Amino acid sequence: MAHHNVAVALGKTKQHLGTHIDLMDANGLIKWQGAVKKHTVFGVGRNTVIASDADFDSYVDAILANPNSEVIIRVIMADPRRTAKERKSERAQSDALAIAYGAQVARNPHADVDAQERMRITKELYKYHRQLYGGNRELMRVKDPADPARSFCVTADGYKTWSMAILHGARGVNQDTPPKTDQFVSENEAVYTLAELAAQATNRLSKHKSAAAAQEISPSGPPTHVSSAPS
Repeated sequence: MAHHNVAVALGKTKQHLGTHIDLMDANGLIKWQGAVKKHTVFGVGRNTVIASDADFDSYVDAILANPNSEVIIRVIMADPRRTAKERKSERAQSDALAIAYGAQVARNPHADVDAQERMRITKELYKYHRQLYGGNRELMRVKDPADPARSFCVTADGYKTWSMAILHGARGVNQDTPPKTDQFVSENEAVYTLAELAAQATNRLSKHKSAAAAQEISPSGPPTHVSSAPS
């Protein structure tokens, strides 16, 4: 809904522009970024992606909290001139996967059908990771399934390769486990799911309440006997 409102506003500046942006957004072909100068989350150089109404609400809150700061909304789409190159790259990736995974990744002659299906899988994969890890960062970081104390970044190209591996039924690849390529490098950086972060917060709160309750209980000791001095 938030994206649609922006598209309507842009449509007032040039005929058919709003409709064009609306259709591109509905097909997942554009990306939205919001910036507020000098803001810790939506700073100009942070390239924060607005992917949901909740993200947009946070962006509006940042604007209202900084009424004197410059506000920037970017609508980003792929360069149409790169389409042919990307299709060629996808064919090369498909060939590489066919070599890596053998008969399971047989080349499919229906390239356009594969491209649409890969797009759907990519969206589902990204949505799954956002629901699992949350975050407003442009690059997603995911746990290394072989070592949960480590993680790896997933770039846009990484999502393409991952979705193609799922599309072709590569052995051992699922929404938590990527294909074994040099696009997924395990790094010594731990990441936590939203459920893990919530559990940690609950645990800290429980410890804090226990400590506060202990301080409220006064220590009891033996009664003090007061003797009067003889008059």
